[in-house]
This record gives sequence, C-alpha cells and structure tokens, in this order.
Amino acid sequence: MFRTGKEAGEIIRKKKLSRTSNAHEIRGMVKQVMTNNSEAVSDYSCGKHQALTFDTGRIMGATRGRVNPCIVAEIII
Repeated sequence: MFRTGKEAGEIIRKKKLSRTSNAHEIRGMVKQVMTNNSEAVSDYSCGKHQALTFDTGRIMGATRGRVNPCIVAEIII
C-alpha cells in the first residue's frame, strides 16, 4: 500500500488473497486434491481420522490458505 498507494481491498482482490467460504467452489477444490491423494482418502475410509487433518492441510496448501478449513473438513466428511 505504501509503495503503490492502492487501497488494501484492491490489493487483496488483485492478488486473490481473500478467503472463500463458498461451498460450491471449495467442493471443486476438494475433489481435485482428493483425486490426486487417493491413499489418504482410503486411510480415512478405513478409520484413520488423522487422514482428515492431512487432507485438509493438502487442500489448504493447494489453495494457499484461501479456504475455510472448517468447510473443507465438512465437505471431506
């Protein structure tokens, strides 16, 4: 902001730094990450609940922390 003189909201939008809680958008991200991590999905299905944390972390990393982790966990479950 100091360097460019732009407002915080404008910078956030331009660099896509805002968080999203849009379940439809998150569901697509979850599906993509889960497709690439089928072993973690299998582990969770077999009762290894730590896999949920792992999967949530992978999705948070893939989205650079833009999604609400609570909604991600709900979608995975």
